[in-house]
Amino acid sequence: MTRLARRISTLLFLLPLIGMAQEPRHASLTLETNPSGADVFIDSSYIGKTPLEDHRLAPGVRIMRLFYPSALAWHAIAKSETLHVAAGSRIVRHVDVGTFTKIVSEPAGARVLLGGIEIGRTPLVLRRPHLLKGEVVIEKEGYVPQRIDLSLLTFPFIVKLQAESEALSSTQGEILPADYMLGASDHWLTYASASSMIVSGIVSAYLKNKANSDFDRYLLTKDPALLASTRRLDRWAAASFVVTQISFAVLTYILLSD
Repeated sequence: MTRLARRISTLLFLLPLIGMAQEPRHASLTLETNPSGADVFIDSSYIGKTPLEDHRLAPGVRIMRLFYPSALAWHAIAKSETLHVAAGSRIVRHVDVGTFTKIVSEPAGARVLLGGIEIGRTPLVLRRPHLLKGEVVIEKEGYVPQRIDLSLLTFPFIVKLQAESEALSSTQGEILPADYMLGASDHWLTYASASSMIVSGIVSAYLKNKANSDFDRYLLTKDPALLASTRRLDRWAAASFVVTQISFAVLTYILLSD
């Protein structure tokens, strides 16, 4: 084979490899939801809250899962979609996750009407897998009815109803975010109790394993110091386990009360 033929053969062999090297290995995902703020998971990995722009995805078949308002909410709206991701592609999605809110009234026990039909009484969790349009009416005997545009119900609200006897001498009732008196979201308590449960559980398991190890060594050596260490570690493991149980109870209460 001549030198020119060898060079041509080598070039023909390298061209596909060069093309493969230049081909983009990742795709991108741009995702918007209505309303925004949904937790997004690709397969089992959390990638953030919507909106997302040009998030990198590995090629292949991926399962996209959305949870609104949060994956930590046991009654969250969940939606999923299978994505066939090709290398170098750009995937754009807009998803209507639905309507999710909590309506609280002062005083409680007010009727909530949607399209003239009563759907419950306050406090009420309004959860639908599709977007609701129009308005809800909140009414209670002896109070001025309140009308709320459903486009505003993207987070919990407190509706302060106004007594009919006061209607002529004061302003209309107020519609306020449900956490307006807190100054901040109460999600920190959920995260704190969940974190405490996980950490104390790990510490309890570690201490118990260390106590078992020291006791096995005590059986071999009959060293009193190892027996004392075993008992001390057992007490600490038990205390950590109690913290785990308390954190679990607090977390359960918070999730159920939501």
